[in-house]
Amino acid sequence: MLIRNHVKRIAPVLLIAVLTGAFLFGSPIGAMDVMAKTVTDIYKVTPASDDLEIRLGNRKTVKVVLDAEDYAIPVKKVTFTSSKKGIISVGKVTYKKMTYTDWYGKTHVAYRAAVKVSPEKTGTTTLTAKTRSGKKVQWKVTVKNAFTEQMAEGALGFIKWMLEKDDLTENQKKDLNQAKRILELASQEKISDWLPDLKNSDGETVEDGITMDYSKKTDAAHISRLHVNYEAYRKLVAMQGKDAYRKIYLKDAYTHIDSLPNGGEPYTNFTVVAGSMVDEDRFDVYGSHNPHWGEISADFEAGYDDSVEYYDFASDEVWASTSDAAAAVYSWFSERDLVDQAVKDSGYQKSSMTAAQLDQALDQADEKGVIGHYLFCLYADHNDILGFASSSYGSLGHRMWQDEDVAKYTFKEMDDYVTEYLDETGY
Repeated sequence: MLIRNHVKRIAPVLLIAVLTGAFLFGSPIGAMDVMAKTVTDIYKVTPASDDLEIRLGNRKTVKVVLDAEDYAIPVKKVTFTSSKKGIISVGKVTYKKMTYTDWYGKTHVAYRAAVKVSPEKTGTTTLTAKTRSGKKVQWKVTVKNAFTEQMAEGALGFIKWMLEKDDLTENQKKDLNQAKRILELASQEKISDWLPDLKNSDGETVEDGITMDYSKKTDAAHISRLHVNYEAYRKLVAMQGKDAYRKIYLKDAYTHIDSLPNGGEPYTNFTVVAGSMVDEDRFDVYGSHNPHWGEISADFEAGYDDSVEYYDFASDEVWASTSDAAAAVYSWFSERDLVDQAVKDSGYQKSSMTAAQLDQALDQADEKGVIGHYLFCLYADHNDILGFASSSYGSLGHRMWQDEDVAKYTFKEMDDYVTEYLDETGY
């Protein structure tokens, strides 16, 4: 197997977060019990006087449904009104016959009265449902701008959204919570915490401030940067597929290349992406490999090689290049020119080189200049978990590590979640 020590490695509309209960037809319906439903089919029995929240930007309509004022008496007339016009629009009431079984096994018939409530602008109003008997139920409805809120939370908002998903494995929950903690700590970390003299790599004085600000478009954790992970990966895979040295490495390292997990390509997860974002933001200040590149999060103590989070890593690093993710990866491959020259000087032929000969050429190239970025591209494979992060300051951060017992996603799976999230928030 090729020697790999060239690279340092490391082994809503209607408050959707609240509406996670189930509507039980078998439960006795009280005088004014109400079921609320969003278009995503999330159900909850919503008692009278509950506060509801609708979020602009989610492009969804709330359905408020009144089943009965008394479980034995069908209700066929309900009016809905809003105390303040312009905040929400209240649609026409529709009715549907339904049956349900109570706790005693008795079957009842009632009419479901439903009204669509659409958010129009931010503010607070009171929604009132009045039955033909004159009884009322009211909700305090707050309309917020989800787009603005999600913009302000950037990647952290994305991770919080992921944590609300059902059926997450324990490894996925651990990964998401680690990533959440990393970003939260970075948003509390001052530059002077890790750069006491406030001097960058050129010796210039930098202004103190917070390392990470999700709301700034220039920040690596800004919502606009979420697709960068996939953009960088696609370029990486495309370049790897054309690389003769990569083929030598794979052939030597694995006897059954075709059967490798994920086609032999790397995985990603939220922890490594969050760490890349912190590294990238620190790079933007320092102008080079920052003094604390070995720390996965902002939670560290002076003198520690790894963060006090004690993640199971051996080492890691951040690289940087141009702001465009694909162009950055392309530039990393340009360091291969030094390897080509070393191969030529040694008299080797790419078509017949052995792994041992490639190792010798890499050692020679390493003595002539920087090839660490290319070595990352050369060695990244299915054993690795990679993360990329880009800011608008002209750099691309990266992190790579290995660990079998962690959550893993293909880059396509990760990007599909990003797409779903951005669509739902209306970004």
